[in-house]
Amino acid sequence: MKAMVLDKTHRVHALIIILGAVTLAFIIPMSIAGAAPFAYITNSDSNTVSVIDMATNNVIATIPVGIGPEGVTVTSDGTKVYVANNDSNSISVIDTATNTVTGTISGVLNPYGVLVSLDGTKLYVTGQYEDMESVYVIDTATKAVLSTIEVEGVPAGIAVSPDGTKVYVADCDDNTTAVINTATNNVTSTITVGICPEGVAVSPDGTKVYVTNYDGNTTSVIDTAKNSVTATVSGVIGPLGVAVDPNGKKVYVANEEDDTVSVIDTATNAVTANVDVGSSPTGIAVSPDGKKVYVANYDDNTTSVIDTATNNVTANVSVGIGPSEIAIGSAISSLTGNITETKTVTQPENNTTGIEQTNGTKAANVEQTPEQNSSSSTSELESTKAPGFEIISGIVGLLAVFLHKRK
Repeated sequence: MKAMVLDKTHRVHALIIILGAVTLAFIIPMSIAGAAPFAYITNSDSNTVSVIDMATNNVIATIPVGIGPEGVTVTSDGTKVYVANNDSNSISVIDTATNTVTGTISGVLNPYGVLVSLDGTKLYVTGQYEDMESVYVIDTATKAVLSTIEVEGVPAGIAVSPDGTKVYVADCDDNTTAVINTATNNVTSTITVGICPEGVAVSPDGTKVYVTNYDGNTTSVIDTAKNSVTATVSGVIGPLGVAVDPNGKKVYVANEEDDTVSVIDTATNAVTANVDVGSSPTGIAVSPDGKKVYVANYDDNTTSVIDTATNNVTANVSVGIGPSEIAIGSAISSLTGNITETKTVTQPENNTTGIEQTNGTKAANVEQTPEQNSSSSTSELESTKAPGFEIISGIVGLLAVFLHKRK
């Protein structure tokens, strides 16, 4: 009899283990899905940010921000997005879990480029205001301006080194790129590049900086150890945005003047392909895995998606009006709060209707500040729980019934 009781007990334990494993098999993929990358596109003429789910290339949210949004940056943990509102002299702070603006930073004049430090404690913002061209250093916790760094010319694009010790700023009017020491907030070097530099990007190993020279139709390659230009890449027409792939082998340049993206081989510093995209491409970003490139096309209100293996455009995603810049990050959603709202979105620019899905629990009666007005009209259709919860509930229920019967 004792042996029989022990055998039954073992079977119960085995079943519990199996059910637990099955439950985890559902929970783990859902947790991973919550960390999928998203592309955040500033729409400068509709005062919004479009959020693209990079797994599906669908716009899942359209977020009202300030007036004339330009630069955009995502924290390394994916929890916040910062947007430079050029015409309202402010920075919008977006919570990626709810895709809503949770704060506004003031005290910056005509902010254009923006980046967040690796630890998320500071913002570096380029300001363009007549003779007061500066780089603002902002404390993200207190929203206070810690320092104002004067630079030459008109500061535009901005990038940070992988170790966080240097910030590089493209100065259009002065045809230079400034190097800022983040420990002292001082300009330590000014590097002469091409005519009217706009975009800037740093290689993953921090040894090179790539600067697009809009009026010179070139891309300068800077050796960061020497702080000097070691190569000049031609074959780009009206280059603006620039991005380096994760392995540092390719550079992608958005050419506003001829509606293409140039692919540069970093080993030879030569253009190996020109990919036709939308009209007036400006901002550009590479996915974390290096398989996709996202391009903001200002004149046709789309974002092109390029397959880096084939250099073919695989999708053209309709976004807001006047898309300018792009940043990519991963938003982490909690298991218990992962709600999907389905909305119909009418886009005024082309009178087309699409589907918008917003991740995060819906917030009721949210008061918007005047700078958060949007030209988009949305009507809610339905709200459903994320897939998988019904299955998990069923498993838990089955386990409870079985244990009850054993009693």
